[in-house]
Amino acid sequence: MALALVSPMDYEGPAGVEQVRQLAAALKVAFQAKDWAEVRRLDRSCSFLIDKVVHINKDESGDIKGALQELKKVYGVMLVLSRCELVSMTR
Repeated sequence: MALALVSPMDYEGPAGVEQVRQLAAALKVAFQAKDWAEVRRLDRSCSFLIDKVVHINKDESGDIKGALQELKKVYGVMLVLSRCELVSMTR
């Protein structure tokens, strides 16, 4: 018998889509709260999650594509707002 502290994550189909959407939402919340440690942690886990979800769902890309586009938008907003903040700091 094996001891499991957390249940394994499901990356297939709707569960994988939900994982990507949850990451995007958490990233957005952390960025808005200026919780840079959490933003860094989530960003580091992002590439692993995307690789896993895309690999497992390579034959069914419809919903995954939409979730990845949502995540891309979150990163886009973060970049724009970061640039604006940088510009305001240099004035």
